[in-house]
Amino acid sequence: NYIQEIVGGTSKFRPTKKMWKDAEECFLEVLEQLKPRCLVVFGVGFFTRYMPQGKEGPKLRIGDKERDTRIYYSLEGSPTLASSVHHFTRMSPKRWHPWVHLLINQAKKEFDKV
Repeated sequence: NYIQEIVGGTSKFRPTKKMWKDAEECFLEVLEQLKPRCLVVFGVGFFTRYMPQGKEGPKLRIGDKERDTRIYYSLEGSPTLASSVHHFTRMSPKRWHPWVHLLINQAKKEFDKV
Protein backbone atom coordinates (compact mmCIF):
# COMPACT_ATOMS: atom_id res chain seq x y z
CA ASN A 1 0.00 0.00 0.00
CA TYR A 2 1.10 3.53 -0.71
CA ILE A 3 0.28 4.94 2.74
CA GLN A 4 2.73 3.27 5.10
CA GLU A 5 0.75 3.56 8.32
CA ILE A 6 -2.69 2.84 9.73
CA VAL A 7 -5.06 5.60 8.64
CA GLY A 8 -8.05 4.67 10.79
CA GLY A 9 -10.34 1.89 11.86
CA THR A 10 -12.63 2.03 8.80
CA SER A 11 -12.52 3.12 5.17
CA LYS A 12 -14.18 6.41 6.18
CA PHE A 13 -10.86 7.69 7.53
CA ARG A 14 -8.71 9.60 5.02
CA PRO A 15 -4.95 10.04 5.12
CA THR A 16 -3.59 13.35 6.40
CA LYS A 17 -1.38 15.63 4.28
CA LYS A 18 1.61 14.47 6.30
CA MET A 19 0.76 10.81 5.56
CA TRP A 20 0.63 11.59 1.82
CA LYS A 21 3.97 13.41 1.97
CA ASP A 22 5.63 10.65 3.98
CA ALA A 23 4.26 8.04 1.59
CA GLU A 24 5.63 9.92 -1.43
CA GLU A 25 9.11 9.84 0.07
CA CYS A 26 8.78 6.09 0.74
CA PHE A 27 7.49 5.47 -2.79
CA LEU A 28 10.44 7.27 -4.39
CA GLU A 29 12.85 5.41 -2.09
CA VAL A 30 11.36 2.06 -3.15
CA LEU A 31 11.75 3.02 -6.82
CA GLU A 32 15.34 4.04 -6.12
CA GLN A 33 16.16 0.74 -4.41
CA LEU A 34 14.30 -1.68 -6.70
CA LYS A 35 14.54 0.16 -10.04
CA PRO A 36 11.55 -1.64 -11.57
CA ARG A 37 11.06 -1.43 -15.33
CA CYS A 38 7.32 -0.85 -14.97
CA LEU A 39 4.79 -0.18 -12.24
CA VAL A 40 1.06 -0.95 -12.25
CA VAL A 41 -1.02 1.29 -10.00
CA PHE A 42 -4.38 -0.18 -8.98
CA GLY A 43 -6.56 2.91 -8.82
CA VAL A 44 -6.94 5.35 -11.71
CA GLY A 45 -8.06 8.19 -9.43
CA PHE A 46 -5.17 7.56 -7.07
CA PHE A 47 -2.72 7.62 -9.99
CA THR A 48 -4.03 10.91 -11.37
CA ARG A 49 -4.49 12.72 -8.03
CA TYR A 50 -1.93 11.45 -5.55
CA MET A 51 1.06 9.86 -7.26
CA PRO A 52 4.16 12.02 -7.54
CA GLN A 53 4.40 13.74 -10.90
CA GLY A 54 6.89 11.97 -13.10
CA LYS A 55 7.74 12.82 -16.68
CA GLU A 56 4.79 12.37 -19.05
CA GLY A 57 5.14 9.05 -20.84
CA PRO A 58 3.55 7.59 -23.97
CA LYS A 59 -0.20 6.98 -24.04
CA LEU A 60 -1.35 3.38 -23.86
CA ARG A 61 -4.19 2.63 -26.28
CA ILE A 62 -6.52 -0.31 -26.66
CA GLY A 63 -9.26 0.34 -29.19
CA ASP A 64 -10.80 3.72 -28.41
CA LYS A 65 -9.60 3.72 -24.78
CA GLU A 66 -6.36 5.17 -23.54
CA ARG A 67 -4.35 5.43 -20.34
CA ASP A 68 -1.70 7.94 -19.30
CA THR A 69 1.76 6.85 -18.28
CA ARG A 70 4.50 8.53 -16.29
CA ILE A 71 8.19 7.89 -16.25
CA TYR A 72 10.11 8.04 -12.99
CA TYR A 73 13.91 8.06 -12.94
CA SER A 74 16.24 6.84 -10.21
CA LEU A 75 19.18 8.98 -9.23
CA GLU A 76 21.30 6.77 -11.48
CA GLY A 77 18.90 7.38 -14.38
CA SER A 78 17.09 4.01 -14.35
CA PRO A 79 13.59 4.56 -15.78
CA THR A 80 10.30 3.14 -14.51
CA LEU A 81 7.17 3.36 -16.66
CA ALA A 82 4.01 3.63 -14.55
CA SER A 83 0.35 3.49 -15.46
CA SER A 84 -2.92 2.64 -13.76
CA VAL A 85 -5.87 0.33 -14.03
CA HIS A 86 -9.09 0.53 -12.07
CA HIS A 87 -8.84 -0.78 -8.54
CA PHE A 88 -9.21 -4.55 -8.47
CA THR A 89 -12.45 -4.25 -6.51
CA ARG A 90 -13.97 -2.53 -9.59
CA MET A 91 -12.34 -4.41 -12.44
CA SER A 92 -11.83 -8.10 -13.20
CA PRO A 93 -8.43 -9.48 -14.21
CA LYS A 94 -9.91 -10.20 -17.63
CA ARG A 95 -10.34 -6.44 -18.12
CA TRP A 96 -7.07 -5.17 -16.58
CA HIS A 97 -4.73 -7.87 -17.90
CA PRO A 98 -4.52 -6.37 -21.45
CA TRP A 99 -3.48 -3.01 -19.96
CA VAL A 100 -0.78 -4.58 -17.81
CA HIS A 101 0.49 -6.59 -20.77
CA LEU A 102 0.59 -3.43 -22.89
CA LEU A 103 2.43 -1.51 -20.14
CA ILE A 104 5.09 -4.23 -19.87
CA ASN A 105 5.57 -4.29 -23.65
CA GLN A 106 5.74 -0.49 -23.80
CA ALA A 107 8.38 -0.41 -21.07
CA LYS A 108 10.46 -2.93 -23.04
CA LYS A 109 10.02 -0.86 -26.22
CA GLU A 110 10.89 2.44 -24.50
CA PHE A 111 13.79 1.31 -22.37
CA ASP A 112 15.46 -1.49 -24.29
CA LYS A 113 16.65 1.10 -26.78
CA VAL A 114 18.43 3.03 -24.00
